Amino acid sequence: MADIPENQKGLINVPFERGFHFCTHGGRYTGISATSLADLAEKLKTIDKNAISFHLVRNDFQKWATDVLFDEELAWKIDKLNVDDTDARDKLVEIVMAHMNF
Repeated sequence: MADIPENQKGLINVPFERGFHFCTHGGRYTGISATSLADLAEKLKTIDKNAISFHLVRNDFQKWATDVLFDEELAWKIDKLNVDDTDARDKLVEIVMAHMNF
């Protein structure tokens, strides 16, 4: 996403099949997906915390940022997050929002 202006990062949509699909432990799909960073930030605010911890432990957010969004900087920022923090959701939302410069 290097060619995308900083203030547009969160607005770029990917096709649904390349979106981030939230699952809970055991890999059960929640029926909730995000197709942009802005969409991800909004979904993170309300998605079950178990889904967030499931994906944090597996580094799924980082993989999506790198493999789909081509945004290694965001992946690096998320990687710094302690997955055991009780406020991991809030910190993850902060990271995504700050990365989009919102």
